[in-house]
Amino acid sequence: MSADEDILRPKPNKVNPENSPYSAKFINLVDGSKMVVRQITREETKKVIPLFYDIVKINKDFYDLVGARILGELLAYVQYRVQDEYVLLGQVHDTGEVLGLVNGYLSFNDPKIGISYHTMTFKRGLRVGAHLFVAKMEHHLDYLQNDEVKIVAESHIGFRRWMEELRLEENFDFEHPVGGVPSYNLTRKNWESYVKPERCFGTENRPIPEEYLKTVKENILLPEDVMYQITGTPKDEFLKGF
Repeated sequence: MSADEDILRPKPNKVNPENSPYSAKFINLVDGSKMVVRQITREETKKVIPLFYDIVKINKDFYDLVGARILGELLAYVQYRVQDEYVLLGQVHDTGEVLGLVNGYLSFNDPKIGISYHTMTFKRGLRVGAHLFVAKMEHHLDYLQNDEVKIVAESHIGFRRWMEELRLEENFDFEHPVGGVPSYNLTRKNWESYVKPERCFGTENRPIPEEYLKTVKENILLPEDVMYQITGTPKDEFLKGF
C-alpha cells in the first residue's frame, strides 16, 4: 500500500463489519422460496455492480436516483473509500438468484451510531425490501453494537415501509450523508421492544445449511432482465422511451 493510499483509506473502528460480520440466515418468502441473507465481500460486490448500469435508467419509484447512489456507494466500498461499509445480499437459496441488496456503514465520529445507506429490491411483490431492511437493522444493533441507526428514504414506498411501519423517530436536526431529506432514528429501545420481536424474521434459521451457503456463494446470479423484474416491461421495449 502506498503512503497516499494509507492516508486516504479509512481506519476501521474497533467493532466493524470485518471483525463482526453479519451471520447468514434464510427467510421464507410468500411465494414459498427461501431467501438467504448474507454479508458479501468486496470481490463479490464487483459481480453485483453491473446490475446498476441498467437500474439507473429506470425512472420509476426513484429506482434511477437510488440506483445511481448505490452504484457510487458500492464503488466506494470496493475501493475502500467509506468508513466501515458493508453490503448484505438477498439470494434464492437453491439458485443464487439475487433478489435485493442493502448497505450502510458506521459513523466516523461516533462508532455507536450506524448510518443506513440504501435498500433495493430487484424482484417485487415478495416483501424482499422489508425483510432486507430489517436485516440491516439487525446487523447494526445486534452485531455492530450500535445504539441507534440514522435513516432516510427517497421513495414514498420506502417512507411507508420504514418510517411509518417501523415507528421510527424523527431526527430532523441530523444532516444525513445521503442529504436533502429528513432523517429518522431507529433506537435500541424501539428495536428491542417492537422491530426485532415483530418484524425481524429468519433468526431461527441460523446457522443456515452448508449447501445453501455453498450455492449462493458460487452462484451470484443476476436477473436476466432487471428492468422487466422491476417495471414489468422488457428491457428492449422500456429503452425505446429512454
